[in-house]
Amino acid sequence: MAQLGFYRIGKTLGGGTYGKVACMPHSVAEHELTQQRVAIKILSRTQVQQSHMSRKVKREINILKLFRHPHIIRL
Repeated sequence: MAQLGFYRIGKTLGGGTYGKVACMPHSVAEHELTQQRVAIKILSRTQVQQSHMSRKVKREINILKLFRHPHIIRL
């Protein structure tokens, strides 16, 4: 099990062109202190830069910043 800050990251649920969604064995990642379950998308800067996907990633980030939903963490 990997650690990223306060989050314990488990198995990978799925992957895409430039990222993957990783979660713990019960389909969730877990915050170490609060035990809050989350899904985490991990992007490789090297792969994004090599595949010239920087604009698409920036666009996705800008779109995600617009989301207002109780089940989505704001960026």
